[in-house]
Amino acid sequence: MNFKSVLANIFMVLLFVSSYGQSINKTVIRNTDFAFELFKEAFNKDTSICISPYSISFALSMTYAGARNETKAEISRVLNFDIDQEKSNYAFGEIQRQLNLFKGDTSIRFAMANAIWKKDNERVHQEYIDLLNKYYNAQAYPITNAKAINDWVKTKTNNKIDNIMSEEVLK
Repeated sequence: MNFKSVLANIFMVLLFVSSYGQSINKTVIRNTDFAFELFKEAFNKDTSICISPYSISFALSMTYAGARNETKAEISRVLNFDIDQEKSNYAFGEIQRQLNLFKGDTSIRFAMANAIWKKDNERVHQEYIDLLNKYYNAQAYPITNAKAINDWVKTKTNNKIDNIMSEEVLK
């Protein structure tokens, strides 16, 4: 390999890293904007709720990763995404990787769990399952009943949330 092609390869890598680094910064800014908008909508003087805007945007990003057409456009509008899905996936994966660094700090207890739940008769493309695993550390599970979902959530939340889904919602 000659010097020119080495320089060209280095330049291409730098462009790639720079482009994806900008995607991470944009994603953080967009998540912050989404959080403030969500808080404005969710809170009023008469309510007392606890929500995680990041968890919501993370879950929507997992959905965005598999979305197409109108659904993709709507999620992009709500989350203020102006980057393509690949860069969005990379950005959320990198943000999660950075957050996971807190797991080594014994003074902080940090846990995050995500999954896609599908009806038994719905087909999920292997490409999407691989993407979920790679960028979101998530799996796709079949919905058998509310108990299965509640048991999964209970385990992932260290018994803090034990009832998030009802059979009526699944009908």
